[in-house]
Amino acid sequence: MRVVILGEGGQRAALEKLAAELGVSDRIQLLGWVDNPRNYLPEFEIFAMPSRSKGFPLAILEAMLAARPVVATRVGSIPKAVLDGKTGLFVNKDDVEGLTAALRHL
Repeated sequence: MRVVILGEGGQRAALEKLAAELGVSDRIQLLGWVDNPRNYLPEFEIFAMPSRSKGFPLAILEAMLAARPVVATRVGSIPKAVLDGKTGLFVNKDDVEGLTAALRHL
């Protein structure tokens, strides 16, 4: 399995350190800001958005248009876009075990 994270944020250094400590750096790509993230969707098997807060989930809609299953948290407008068990799976905010289980399920 390979994990690709698109986007930039204040936790990048902590994620890189954690990946090194866990010995999984070779399976994680932190690509940072990309101009057109939609172009990456064909490479992905699953789209995950474990956000703590979110406005309108345009990225989730793009993932669903690309026929990718979604794992997301029930925050902001995400529940209006994802049908739990049909177009994606919901996990609770900050639920690492639930996120892991949903990703493994898919």
